[in-house]
Amino acid sequence: MNDNLTLSQRRQVGHLDNAVVPNAHGLFIGAGRAIGKLEWLASTGIRHFTIIDPGTVEAENIGQSGYTIEDLGRSKVEAAERHIRLFCPGAEISAIAAKHSDVPNLRDLMRKADFVCDGADDLAVAANLAAHACAVGADVVHIRTTELSDQFIIAGTLKRSGAPGCVRCRLKSAFDALEIGFEPAPFYPSFRLVPERLNLYAAWIMLGLIHARNDQSISLGIEEIGRHFLKHPAWVGLNSVHSSGEIFPIKQYREPRSSGWTCPVCGTRAEDLDLEGA
Repeated sequence: MNDNLTLSQRRQVGHLDNAVVPNAHGLFIGAGRAIGKLEWLASTGIRHFTIIDPGTVEAENIGQSGYTIEDLGRSKVEAAERHIRLFCPGAEISAIAAKHSDVPNLRDLMRKADFVCDGADDLAVAANLAAHACAVGADVVHIRTTELSDQFIIAGTLKRSGAPGCVRCRLKSAFDALEIGFEPAPFYPSFRLVPERLNLYAAWIMLGLIHARNDQSISLGIEEIGRHFLKHPAWVGLNSVHSSGEIFPIKQYREPRSSGWTCPVCGTRAEDLDLEGA
């Protein structure tokens, strides 16, 4: 074991690979309710972060996320950097206070990142990022809650990992509704536990992906989470009790796609997708 490992990293042995994690680079688009996820990933030893968000921390953000009173008035990316450094002071952080569409080298950033997290609520942004991912071979994990915050969705556009399809394929019915005129609410009311549960699962998946791609077998089996997500890149979680009696269940989600349908974003045909797994 490397003598330079911190005590916390030593305690991670058997759970995370301390040679893989510090070298991972995450690109995060949208920092609204993602602070918990950034903190958790930083606490594991991830040292490379690029964060893109045009917003400023407002009073309405306190209580819905991990932002604190001390963050008020800061840009969200500046506040995110502060939170990351509380866990990983030596992290390399690029904080970009802009819309993703205004970042001229976005595709290059996506290409270089080990994983991209799409944390924007706008499905149109998800489709745009999926198109970029298809062009440069990036892995994007798209995360969002439903309007009532009773459910959340985690879906993948996983071109770096070689998975077929994209988020447009995974969430076909939602995109279909958007394209015929459905207008989502301007914001989704919630309280901090709602996004944090989503953040927690998303962080597991991102760590799982980097372990699976490096073919790392860890006793806890985090690489199996990554491999499972590659086979079934759409999961839905319920922030309640299911009729079956399950509490807070999270399950694979399979979107129905008719024969002959072709994805307008990635060009994948329904016949070419593994309908049982994708």
